[in-house]
This record gives sequence, C-alpha cells and structure tokens, in this order.
Amino acid sequence: MDEPPDTGGSAPEVACNIIIENRFSKLDESSVDTDVDQRNDRKRMRLGKICKHCNKRKKRFDPTRRNKQKDTDCSCQIPEIEIPSICTGLKNANALDSFQKKVDRVDTATVNTPQHLSPPSDVSQSIKNPTGRTFYEAYDIGPFVVHAQKVSSDTDIPSLHPVQFGYFLKKNSFKNIINGSIKRIGRNRISLSFSDHKCANEFINNPCLARNNYKAFIPSFNVTRMGLVRGVPAEWSPEEILDNISLPVGSGGIIKIRRLNYKVRNSSPPQWKPSQTIVITFDGQTLPKHVFVCYNALPVELYAYPTIQCYSCCRFGHTKSNCNSRPRCYKCGQGHTGDTCNIQDDAASCCLCSGLHFATNRKCPEYERQTKIKLYMA
Repeated sequence: MDEPPDTGGSAPEVACNIIIENRFSKLDESSVDTDVDQRNDRKRMRLGKICKHCNKRKKRFDPTRRNKQKDTDCSCQIPEIEIPSICTGLKNANALDSFQKKVDRVDTATVNTPQHLSPPSDVSQSIKNPTGRTFYEAYDIGPFVVHAQKVSSDTDIPSLHPVQFGYFLKKNSFKNIINGSIKRIGRNRISLSFSDHKCANEFINNPCLARNNYKAFIPSFNVTRMGLVRGVPAEWSPEEILDNISLPVGSGGIIKIRRLNYKVRNSSPPQWKPSQTIVITFDGQTLPKHVFVCYNALPVELYAYPTIQCYSCCRFGHTKSNCNSRPRCYKCGQGHTGDTCNIQDDAASCCLCSGLHFATNRKCPEYERQTKIKLYMA
C-alpha cells in the first residue's frame, strides 16, 4: 500500500509540557499516586491504617517490642517487614543474651535464697518426750531465742544483771548474738537471740556456762505450738486418738495430746466430765491448718493458756490452793483476804494498777497485759 502524500507544513508549537510523575505509596508499592496535593496524600495514609477486613486500626510491626501479640488491634494478619540476615542474627543473639541473663538471675536467686525445710510429719516421733526438744533444727525460723539464768543455791537469792551477763558473753567471744536482743524478763532470767541456730545450740551446751554458775535453755514456746481440735469423741483415749490421727505433709510431729474437761454444776458436788475438745502439742513453729481423723478433716485453732489469777495474793500464774505469799485483798488491796472485806464496787481500789475497780476485774490493765503474754507464748 502506498503512503499518503505529504501535504507539507511544519509541526505546531508546544503549548505546555505535561510531566507525569510516578509516586509509590508508602503502604502499597503497586499503587501509583498522580496527585501532588499533600492533603490527598495524608488522606491516603490515614486510609491505609484502617484494615479493609475488620475495619479496625492497624499498627505496623515493630521488631523491638517484646510482646508481639499486642502489635495490632485487628485480628487480620499484617505482613511483616523483612529483616536482613545480619540484623536477624544480631536480633536473635541479643534476645538469646537477654534470655540467658534472665535465666542466670533466676538460678542465682534460687541458689542464694535460703530454703526453709519442713519439719518431719511423723505422728509418733516425739510422743515419748512430752516436753519437746531442747535444741533448734535447720527448719526453724529465726531469731533463735535462748533464756539464761543463774544457778540458785539454798543460801542466797540469785539475781542476774543484763549488762554483767553481756560482759560475760563478750569476754568469752560468743558469735552471732543479735545486738539489742538481751532483755531482762525476770529477776534471775535473761533473754537473748542468735541469728544462727547452730550458734544457739552451741551456746546452750557450752561448758563455760556451768563454770560460771549459768544455765541456758530454749523456751518451749519457741519450738512447739499448741492447737485446739474439736469434734473428737469423748470416749477415746489419747492412745486411740494417736492411732487414728494423721497429719498433712510438712507439719511437725505430735508431742503431746490432752483432753479438756468441763464442769457440770447441776450435780452436787460438781463433777468434771471429758469434752470433745483436745489440745495437741506440735513440734515446730507453725500449726497445721487441719488434721485428719478417720478420713475427716478437723480444723486446728491456736490454743493459748488461760490467764490464771490467785484470789489470795491477787498475782497471776497460780491459784489460791498453791499460793505461798501473804494474802492481799482484791477489793481494797490491804493485807487481808477479800472474803472478809465489806467494801463495795464504788470504793474499790486495785492493788495491781491502783484503779477504781477490783483486782479481779477483767478490764484491769494488768489482766489485759497478762492475757497478751499468753497469746505471745501460744
């Protein structure tokens, strides 16, 4: 086919040059943006942060964040940014180092943390020794309290001064004694504490004490606990209770079992009958929450000694039948028995605290103090 004839003439002049610029979106490389307006560019960026499937806001993956599960709010899968191999190796190495440091810290804390051992839970291990043990074990918790006193004689009344006894301790170089722990708890008794159970046991058996007329021992309430158990048949003997009782794992053995009695006042004379409540003395410093008796879980409550007051001398710790002191009136505080006094409540005078009440009043500050002492010893 022949070409058409050339009519001649020249090309027209260019009116304007149109430049087409390719802009790739930051979110999608396949999309081409031909608009140069920044406002439209910002709109497209905002739209790119909204998930098309769940219509929730998306967040870009950040490899430096620890918790990768919270990198996005939507449930759709977001493509991860490729990390170069060198960075990936460095990232894994840093993560491995940080993980190893955490493991080392956990191992060090596990090794350095003192492990409190559990006392043996044999029921009949200490039943032959109703007074308990006379030394501390490794599973006991400090401070380890020891009481010391001077050996008394028939001719003189001993008295122990805390500073003089502290000088004796310093002179003989006893170790691991806690500063400020020496306290006077009686005319002839001193209390001191050790930070290590071995040093406390060595102090008790040290022959230097006997050479200087001293005697040291561990108070029983520091190595034993008494618990109250209700609902045990009243006709059972302590041997039958011991045969049918079992302890949870980790609790101390049973040292002593005794039953509480109650008084029947209707009969004449009044009689004492056994109750269904028993008191169990456990070895160790903690009480079990319950004991098992014939597949029954019986709760264990803390038992505290009752506050006993003498009606003859008004002092605590003994009764009138065992009193060796001079009588004091619990109504007026004079040197006669309270049964022969005619003073009424409005004219009473307490011989213990000088208050306007009888010395046998349960609201007396001295009675409350003695009750707190019993709770501390429980």
